[in-house]
Amino acid sequence: MFGLLKVRRARKVAVALISPFVEESQTRFSSQLTEHAWLDPYMVGFMSMLISLAAEYTAGRLDSESAGLVQLEAWQEVTGFPSHLIGEEICLLSSGQDRKFRHGCLNASRFMEELTRPVHSHPDQLPPGYRTHGLNYDRSAAMALWSELFDGHIGALDGDLGLPR
Repeated sequence: MFGLLKVRRARKVAVALISPFVEESQTRFSSQLTEHAWLDPYMVGFMSMLISLAAEYTAGRLDSESAGLVQLEAWQEVTGFPSHLIGEEICLLSSGQDRKFRHGCLNASRFMEELTRPVHSHPDQLPPGYRTHGLNYDRSAAMALWSELFDGHIGALDGDLGLPR
């Protein structure tokens, strides 16, 4: 029972933390955030690692079954696409040492570092947008990095997906 509560809490925080960034990107790239784009190896690595890191930051270390459950449920909530494909895709890309997948994972770690980097002001003295889901981060700096790591990759996929630039 405690394990399910931990999974639920981890999923909810991961979704709440990541969704606003994804929603802003969806506004900019509405036609490009298709299932094909979400299943790109870089995107699979980036999103699955970011979900895992956000979940562990909140709930502490998760066993592999719990972590997998959080990834599947959060993936579906954040992307809006069914999660039935993503678990197998994560396993295949990870075990195959896919270069793009690993690059996405590294960039997710880089993004999470930005969100967890200490802000040198007292939390009560931070401007609006700095305190979110227990993290005190600079929203504009986080959004700039998100734009580089997420939006930049979506923009690069345009040619791969046959979409107009």
